[in-house]
Amino acid sequence: MSAPVALENLSGPGKALKAEPPDAQELAGLTRTGLARLTDARNTTLSIESRFDLAYNAAHALCLAALRAMGYRASNRYIVFQVLPHTLGLGPEVWRVLDLCHTLLATLGQPIFEPLTNAPTAKGEAELFYCKGSGADGVGEYTTEGFVVLFPSPSQAAMALMGRSANGWLEWKAANGKTLDELKRQVVSAEG
Repeated sequence: MSAPVALENLSGPGKALKAEPPDAQELAGLTRTGLARLTDARNTTLSIESRFDLAYNAAHALCLAALRAMGYRASNRYIVFQVLPHTLGLGPEVWRVLDLCHTLLATLGQPIFEPLTNAPTAKGEAELFYCKGSGADGVGEYTTEGFVVLFPSPSQAAMALMGRSANGWLEWKAANGKTLDELKRQVVSAEG
């Protein structure tokens, strides 16, 4: 389906998009705001929460500019990301990450960027909870900061986060750029 047809199908009364001619001043303002926020997000003197907020809002402003350039206005923030395949030719792997950012941003009242402190039971052990269903087999831990899902492998964690097949041993990287494989699995093999 071509981009104009796909967007046209999503527009109308009660739908996610409204047809509206693009406005050059609005497009310039959205682009300027997006780029300024992206620049500010690189400022390492700001808190990680502030930088995350700036980066997310930069992405939203730039994606909204692309939608407005196509002649549509969104009824909600989320649709701006969902139509990326039609506005910028970007696949679902991009808007899924932006959706995850949208979810994380909604939780910024919580200390999501701080290390977890476990809520041990009276016996001094963390209490685990299990969720089993069709195609799902998860383990979680309730902590004072919230509920943390534990994955049986780095690859399953990476796949859940990225929304696609992934080799977690190669996708997860330390701040220095070394992979989990280099830092953990290869070290164990060398010691064994």
